[in-house]
Amino acid sequence: MKNKKITTLAAGVIAAVGLLLSCSLEPYGEGLGKNSKGGDASIIVPNVEGGNDYGGGGYCTKPSAPSGVSASAQSSSSIKISWYSVSGASYYNVYRATSSYGTYSYVGYVTGTSCTDTYLSSSTTYYYKITAENSCGESGYSSYTYATTSSSVNTSIPNAVQITLTSYKENGKHDVGLWGTEADPRISFIIKAYSSSGSLLSTNYSSTMLSLDDPSGGSWTGSKTESVSITAYATAYKVSVQCQVLDKDVTFDDDISPSQYWSYSPLSSLLNQSFSETAGTSYDDCIVKYSVKFIRL
Repeated sequence: MKNKKITTLAAGVIAAVGLLLSCSLEPYGEGLGKNSKGGDASIIVPNVEGGNDYGGGGYCTKPSAPSGVSASAQSSSSIKISWYSVSGASYYNVYRATSSYGTYSYVGYVTGTSCTDTYLSSSTTYYYKITAENSCGESGYSSYTYATTSSSVNTSIPNAVQITLTSYKENGKHDVGLWGTEADPRISFIIKAYSSSGSLLSTNYSSTMLSLDDPSGGSWTGSKTESVSITAYATAYKVSVQCQVLDKDVTFDDDISPSQYWSYSPLSSLLNQSFSETAGTSYDDCIVKYSVKFIRL
């Protein structure tokens, strides 16, 4: 009898802690049998092992290897394995590896035809083989199956910045816009994510949130909102939001560009936090008011 029983979804068997054993395939993929755990390893005749006298022949029959083995990830730390029932099997042994041809380590045994392997690493592929066993011995390995655990997601960390533009005002001295089909100036935002050491992780841009025709008076009040993803949010510590205002005159110079930015950190504490900001430049009286809110999309 194996020394670790793992939970089955089918039968709801209670887990018992035991030693994790290592094992490897015998020649030509023959059965492991109880001999592989300390008995006479020379006996590798498939499905036949000496011992109890069933039927008077001095031999009894161990079960065939399970078929229909499949695996599916249940979370970032668990995988469910299932297989078809084998006639004559008393229980099933589960073996796990991290590569298809690697060493398969003994995980535990179950009496049903499914189990869930837990406490696994996220974003990792695990391979499984199953054997069937009764009092006569253990079958050979089943064919392998595999599944990859999902990535670990911390839902308390924001993964986007919601920007709401509320007003724009300038002194009216700018030239008629020459952006082509769009009027100017153009107002947009740049989102940059940084690590705790200050390394730039990613840069994302909003669309042009406002385009005004200069002769229209140079001011606007309203509400325009856009959400911009933080590409490296999972590893980001600090995020900066930069307000950018651009205007092109007849010489195609940049007339105005506040390029003012505000930094926010630590990112792990900013979920659903809102901040009101005002960007402007002193030489042309360009003023932009907007708010920032850290959200999860």
